[in-house]
Amino acid sequence: MKVLSFRTASLALPFLFLHCASPPQATQGMLSGRAASALTDSVELDRLCDIDDAGACFLAKGELRLDPALRVPIVQGVAPPTKAVFAILLPAASEGFYFVFDPAKKELLSLSPAHNFAQAGSAWKVVRIEATGLEPTKDYQFLVADGTGHLIDVRSFRTLDAREDTFRFALMGGTNGSTQLLQENWRPFQENLPSALFFLGDSLLVEANQKEHSPLELWEKYAHARRTQRGFFSLRLIPFVATWDDHDFGMLEGDSTYPHLNKAREILEAFFPTYADEKVILSGPGVSKAIKIAGHTFVLFDNRSFRSPNHAPSACRKKKNLSYCPDTPGSNEEESHFGRVQTEWALSLVAKSDGPTWLMSGDQWFGDYHPFESFAGNHPQDFRNFLARLKKSKNRHLLFASGSPLNTELFRVRPFSPDSYSTYELSGNGMSLGSRAFHNPQQVLGECQASAYLVVESVQAKKDFQLSVQAYDLESRPCFQNNLKLGRR
Repeated sequence: MKVLSFRTASLALPFLFLHCASPPQATQGMLSGRAASALTDSVELDRLCDIDDAGACFLAKGELRLDPALRVPIVQGVAPPTKAVFAILLPAASEGFYFVFDPAKKELLSLSPAHNFAQAGSAWKVVRIEATGLEPTKDYQFLVADGTGHLIDVRSFRTLDAREDTFRFALMGGTNGSTQLLQENWRPFQENLPSALFFLGDSLLVEANQKEHSPLELWEKYAHARRTQRGFFSLRLIPFVATWDDHDFGMLEGDSTYPHLNKAREILEAFFPTYADEKVILSGPGVSKAIKIAGHTFVLFDNRSFRSPNHAPSACRKKKNLSYCPDTPGSNEEESHFGRVQTEWALSLVAKSDGPTWLMSGDQWFGDYHPFESFAGNHPQDFRNFLARLKKSKNRHLLFASGSPLNTELFRVRPFSPDSYSTYELSGNGMSLGSRAFHNPQQVLGECQASAYLVVESVQAKKDFQLSVQAYDLESRPCFQNNLKLGRR
């Protein structure tokens, strides 16, 4: 990593200018490797800005003179507080230069790609960039230049702060809507930007009439979603923490029989990167992971890699001829939703957690009221066994979260029935059309229109955690709100 110091203007994001410019020319831009020495020369910066070098204008004056057609989709993944990781989608044959700018120290950190992900037959690649030695709560800019050193994109970002007392995050899942709806659904989310986004599966669309997708088909679906959804072009990045459900897994209602399972894991990690340190960010079996931040423990499950074939949903067994019931008889042998190894890994984290403990999955936990996929509905015996094991952990600060095939909702659950202990499942449907055809008898709140996303703000006090749960609709209007209190162990 190369550090370069120079004079520049203050770069608070709200005061940046965005200009249209002509595409970069074949001449070397000031951000190319061989022109790096010019960064310490303020006179040279001004001269280059006068001839429309976008990098020079940004560094000298805080102006963004970018061509919107040349900007690239970028995701900030989840990383420890002193690190950052990014995934940039680029044409497969392209090259680039990458930097992190520290406006307080007026330093530019030159970064090399940590990995290039590609898929044979695709015109697109994903470049993974890692930055270290960063400070939590500090504002940075991430710069991308093309192969000739001309600036093509700039994003503002922060790292996660694991020690902060207030943590605001969003929950989103489901993409059964149209492309137009996906575009619209990013707008209010950007207007209420939290510190992190938990993406609980189905981050892309696949055809309902195609059971399985090849690695190339899956890669192209990810690349298309990345290029067409406006959230990936936001000027302000936040960490995306992702797991999958069946659409982004590559097999509809998929399980461990998917023949491209290992490749699918590589694709998810390419597009939604994780930088694990096994202290704050922990990697688990499959694509599972855990994050310890602001007194919370978030456990994101992999609900596909170790899953046995689905049984017919409980709702379909209870009510014959129910609409949407799939033809999935399942198997009576080794019924499993998460697999033994993942379950043991997750329960060990639950037992050690002394604050709010979030169990997150791409399909609902207590979703046996509808004919779609859920842990309780598709693998009822394994669900009962899991809850029995969970009860033995003696953790009574549990919250469940999921992507929903239906509506964004908050509902009360009693995981250890007949014990009186109750908690909540928060189910986010921020990207899909949703449906009100199936009523959840345990629902506390769910008055949103079909598409909404959840924002949770947690405030840490001496003896407990105060949580505000709010859902926003497509027009950025709060459509329901509830306050929760969780104690410490």
